[in-house]
Amino acid sequence: MLARKELAGVFSRTNKMRNDWTGHGRAVGPAEAQLRNELLLAEVQKLREIMGDTWNEIHLIRALLCQLRHEIFENEVAVIMGSNSEFLKERWSMSACLDVERLYLAKKRSGRSLQLLPLVQVGPSPASAKNACYFYNRFEHDGLRFVSYHFAEHPEIIDESRDTISALKTLIES
Repeated sequence: MLARKELAGVFSRTNKMRNDWTGHGRAVGPAEAQLRNELLLAEVQKLREIMGDTWNEIHLIRALLCQLRHEIFENEVAVIMGSNSEFLKERWSMSACLDVERLYLAKKRSGRSLQLLPLVQVGPSPASAKNACYFYNRFEHDGLRFVSYHFAEHPEIIDESRDTISALKTLIES
């Protein structure tokens, strides 16, 4: 699904819109805002048609603990879904022991997972016990800037993770 030509078209069109709109979304009048909304909603609809309900079967998970039991790895995972910051904990039988420092995409009963690059971080924010999701934003002089779009109390963090820096270098050099 992620390699489909139609998906690249959606990304290309929406990226062009973003770049064509002055200031990447400066204040506009009601008519222009309505037009932009309609254009973006049309692209969201195309995205939904391409993806279907694939994402209903895929979970974002973080490993909490792993035990080997009869040659099968029993991973206790946090299923990261929804707006509730208390994630559901489940036991998943898998073909590998998952790294507690990583995030994965997985189907519940497939026994396999796809490790994500460390460009997204999920966990308790420094200022509270609430979990927050932070996305890599840019490289700054004092580290990597991650931003959260749904957590107003602490909207950004600076991280110096070597794993993230290494992943970014790999992407740039590719």
